Amino acid sequence: MSGRPESPRNARLRAARRALLSPSGSGRPMSRQELAEELNAYLWRTHGVQERLDGNDIGKYERGITRWPSQRRREAFRDVLKAQTDVQLGFYINRREREVDPSVVAEQSDSPFEHSDNGDSTLSAILHGTSADRPLPRRASPGLELMAPVIATQIGPPPGPHMPFQPAMLDRRALDWLCGERCQRLTVTAGSHRVDPGEVEAAARQLSALRELDHGFGAKAVGPLVAGFLDNIIRSLLAAGCRDGDTADQIYLVAIGAHELAGYQAVDCGAAGLAQRHYLQALVLTTAAGERAFGAYMLGVSLGHLALHCGHPDRGLRMAQIALKGLPAQATFAVRAALWAVVARANARLGDSASCADALRAAEDFLAASDPTAEPTWIRYLTPAYLADEVAHCMFDLGCHDTAQREVQQAVAGVGAGRVRRLAIDTALLASSLAAAGRVEEACARGRAAADLAARAGSARAVVRVAQTYADLTPFHGTRPVAELGEYIRVALPAAL
Repeated sequence: MSGRPESPRNARLRAARRALLSPSGSGRPMSRQELAEELNAYLWRTHGVQERLDGNDIGKYERGITRWPSQRRREAFRDVLKAQTDVQLGFYINRREREVDPSVVAEQSDSPFEHSDNGDSTLSAILHGTSADRPLPRRASPGLELMAPVIATQIGPPPGPHMPFQPAMLDRRALDWLCGERCQRLTVTAGSHRVDPGEVEAAARQLSALRELDHGFGAKAVGPLVAGFLDNIIRSLLAAGCRDGDTADQIYLVAIGAHELAGYQAVDCGAAGLAQRHYLQALVLTTAAGERAFGAYMLGVSLGHLALHCGHPDRGLRMAQIALKGLPAQATFAVRAALWAVVARANARLGDSASCADALRAAEDFLAASDPTAEPTWIRYLTPAYLADEVAHCMFDLGCHDTAQREVQQAVAGVGAGRVRRLAIDTALLASSLAAAGRVEEACARGRAAADLAARAGSARAVVRVAQTYADLTPFHGTRPVAELGEYIRVALPAAL
């Protein structure tokens, strides 16, 4: 008895996908996984529906296994693929075999990673050193003079404030970075505005000032200023020409830093999807700039921490490991220390105390060997006090509260009074650790201090951390100190309760 006949392929859907360029800026056709991510974004933005389409799902549609998606999905397909009707995309209700349009090219893979929904097998081979027999593809990014129009569509449509973090997107972007090469440099065309080095220096000073404001006042107050800086100053710098390569490199660095700051502020506001978008845009710019070490930082530290923040420690660990794999030999000690700190944080969250300890020793050794004056400006924040904060979070996650309390106190002592958000988060962490150790009155005293700091910080992260502290005191809610703390928080920081 013969088996079930193979479903006719939906060549029209595949052709419509391949007619669009990859949002990675590689110049290749859009991949199945990238189309899935675009559809997920559309469904969330338009209908508030959190779908989990991936490259495998798109493959089933293209192979004709599924011929009639749901109404919402068909709407999303039409919007993303610029089609007027379902027929244009080869969708129909009955399952009888249809004649394939002879004008459509035959099925072929458009990426070496196409048949994996997120590139897991390739990433595993890279991380374990088993891919030497198969050279990785080289990916190119557009030059600086093309970045302004490309940056608007690079990572997909701008997410709304509640767009979720999409962990499945990270593996493919990590591969793009790992396999990327520096693209062409900025060129000057007739009649274009030429950036003077003084303009770039002024933008760098403005970015530095915005960072300082962010430390003291948080994203709620400073966010509009950063958004305006990106929309006006950064956009115009990327769109312009310049007189020499050094100026082009400085433009890139300011643009990367601006997106990194905007991403950090999005985390601070609880907009994880927006943070992911900014970090990925910064990652693309690092490839265009040839800033390999900065790219490793964006991938392993910024996106790695974001994955941790969103409850995906395994993905955070993988981003840090890939960043270490692709780190250039000339990368400085502080960059290496920051990456190993993320490895430690992820292993602590996963409950692997031995791997966490090894990673922390590596981070401490690298930071001890670092010369701050030789480090790039974007990593100079990494001080012993900051690393103590990372150690404290690791120890808290592993339940080692005596060590956690000692480290967080060292972190707080080494942070300047102007770093209100950091002080609020660390003070709340100390309160939670004291609560876990049964030191209720001390925990409540620290909780009040954390609430005061969070009220000044304008930071959603700080508010959530204070709320977590109060939740950690749940076993003691019948006691007077905890009742008084609850009343205090309701007045000083009502958003936390």
